[in-house]
Amino acid sequence: MNRRRFLISTTGLLAVSQPLLASFSTTTLDPATLAGPELLSFLGDREYIVALGQCYLQQFPHEASITTLSSKIRQQAGSSNTHNESKQIARKVARDFANDETILLNGWMLSRTEARQAALFSLLHS
Repeated sequence: MNRRRFLISTTGLLAVSQPLLASFSTTTLDPATLAGPELLSFLGDREYIVALGQCYLQQFPHEASITTLSSKIRQQAGSSNTHNESKQIARKVARDFANDETILLNGWMLSRTEARQAALFSLLHS
């Protein structure tokens, strides 16, 4: 399965599950939740995601703070509702690919948003 097909099928699965999740919470996502790179979680374990995040931070050291990364991930999400913000982040990942806003990390072509999520995860869990 190639990366695009994987992204499309996983994004579809996430879109279907979002309405159920929305009924449980209406608060803004905190950094720990923002750092949950949903698509990346299928690719490896915690250590692998931390390694990807550290690789991103080496390339973009000016973004190496929880506040900066959280802000950049949330940018344009435009919602205070967890369901809507999660959905906007998933759309942002898709837009990143459509606009060639991608980064090569450890052999994986990731959207800029996914790479930032991995970096935030790395800061929170290393």
